[in-house]
Amino acid sequence: MSADEPRPQHYLFAHRALPQIIHDDPGKALALLTGPEADTFLSFFWERVGQGIPPLERTASRGLARTVRKAPDGRVAVIITLPAPEHPPEAYFVAAVFTPGARRLLFLRHPPTVRYLTLEYGTTLGGEARTVLCGWSQDETHFNLGDGPPPEIEAFAAIVLPSERGEVS
Repeated sequence: MSADEPRPQHYLFAHRALPQIIHDDPGKALALLTGPEADTFLSFFWERVGQGIPPLERTASRGLARTVRKAPDGRVAVIITLPAPEHPPEAYFVAAVFTPGARRLLFLRHPPTVRYLTLEYGTTLGGEARTVLCGWSQDETHFNLGDGPPPEIEAFAAIVLPSERGEVS
């Protein structure tokens, strides 16, 4: 790994492993990430992603945390704070925004849909630090939504789960 490449564990966790489990089964992911064992699961999953990486290239989980936000319309955002990024495209935060599924019957619902967004560390052509708002689709396509907000959880939360219906497109 060269000095200007992302750390493998950080990258794999935020850009491959976590979006995969979230997109594969949004209902189960929502339960895992909002349930009483969510913090334990995240720590376990961070370590699990690191198992295939040489020990000297692993990243400590220092700073790994979870915040849950709920909107009046039933959407739930699980925002995960990652260990501080050092290289593009490591992420400051990732968010899984779950939208409840439509009702099938009086008490049954379709599974929720999910949107996976990242606030990534980036640099300008001049080498200055910036943030980039990105995400991963269910078909494992990375998309770039342009400049992101400051790397602060409240600024990111306002983008991923705005209080009004102005969704990020």
